[in-house]
Amino acid sequence: QASTSSSAAQPLLDESELRSQGAGRRWRRRLTRTVAHYEKLEQVGEGTYGMVYRCRDVRDGQTFALKKIRVHGNAYGLPITALREIRILRHIQHPNMVRLHEIVTGKFGEDEGETIVETRSKSSRKRAGRDSKGDKDKGDKGDKGEKGGTGNNRDRETPSGPDPAEVKLLQRIGSLYLVMEYVEYDLTGLLDHGFQFSPIQIKAIMKQLVSVLAYLHGKNIVHRDIKCSNLLIGRDWQLKLADFGLARSLDVPEGRQLTNKVITLWYRPPELLLGSYLYTTSVDMWSVGCIFAELLLGRVLFPGKDER
Repeated sequence: QASTSSSAAQPLLDESELRSQGAGRRWRRRLTRTVAHYEKLEQVGEGTYGMVYRCRDVRDGQTFALKKIRVHGNAYGLPITALREIRILRHIQHPNMVRLHEIVTGKFGEDEGETIVETRSKSSRKRAGRDSKGDKDKGDKGDKGEKGGTGNNRDRETPSGPDPAEVKLLQRIGSLYLVMEYVEYDLTGLLDHGFQFSPIQIKAIMKQLVSVLAYLHGKNIVHRDIKCSNLLIGRDWQLKLADFGLARSLDVPEGRQLTNKVITLWYRPPELLLGSYLYTTSVDMWSVGCIFAELLLGRVLFPGKDER
């Protein structure tokens, strides 16, 4: 059963609270563990704002996924996309959502130049770079557009400025890491290796995907990055939706414009391709349809290098 925090009487993602000065500092004060408690084993992917590694807890040997978030001590600290993802993963749970285990800190420069034991196949990395890295940059720019914007109806709410104490804390921390459950496979890797999905397997995958999206959409949250590399599959065929870096609440003032530079190009719906700044959770469902066709056909339904 999906569950929520019992104290959540307010909207799940209060944008004014997330954008307030020091929004990240309130919970960072409670962080006591560092990335030194985990041993990095291999790079397994790249999220919206950081690299993802497979790691092992040095205490008990449990395997987790470690998602790195670069913290900028000379600006506003944590990206608002990171705050949104943390808020979602901390406050809601669903059997088909990846679980957040804990958040740990790093030290500035401590992990630069590290040697990773091994990485995934070249084909998986090539496709991951093509369908996530470029759009990650667009997504980041888009969220800046949401924060400041240039149009008449754009939200111009921004923090008043970095707090010197906050800057000092961020410079000392350097990076934050989200420690999440590790799931062995993703749909991109399986498709790149030529795996043929049976009708029963496709039905199982799609049922779980629409189930978790119905739950998120029921809370007025849109994921905005539904694609094969964000759909993780365990050995028991349980699906886990990952990477909530572009997810956000649609509980915004009427007429508020949102960025259309979200969702990887192959899975982006027509309204975003045509430049719409007003959309609903239906943008996720277009991506679901593209994935459904990809599983049936064994190839991308709408491949393309640009929006034309």
